[in-house]
Amino acid sequence: MEVLQETDLKILSPCLWMLPEYGELKDTEVRYRKKYLDLMMNADAMEVLKVRAGVFRELRTQLEAQGYV
Repeated sequence: MEVLQETDLKILSPCLWMLPEYGELKDTEVRYRKKYLDLMMNADAMEVLKVRAGVFRELRTQLEAQGYV
């Protein structure tokens, strides 16, 4: 099996939309409309999402253990 080196990588298409600079994503409306950008650029938003997912996961586990569908 051939191992590729980092010099073997070629980018075939250009990036059409660059990420905003750090701190540019401050408008609340834009953050809600473009949640994918907010999660990439804002570590706090990602942490909130992870905690929220954990709460829902635990809630589902508890409800399933009690027989709820």
